[in-house]
Amino acid sequence: MAWECGVCGVKEQKAINIDVACHHCGRLLCSKHRVLILDDAFTNELGPVGRQAYHCNDCKALHHPRSRAVKV
Repeated sequence: MAWECGVCGVKEQKAINIDVACHHCGRLLCSKHRVLILDDAFTNELGPVGRQAYHCNDCKALHHPRSRAVKV
């Protein structure tokens, strides 16, 4: 069963990877609909935890309106 983007519905194929989920809502995201941002929720974590998290545009706007996207 192929995964599909929770925003646009495109199914995973050879040229389209659906390999991340939104940090807040859990929707699976294709490369067109994922936004990578520095997430302040991880700044005080101990150990080797990255500070970046993928978000859909809706959750980025709702939870991190002033955060800038990180270029991948």
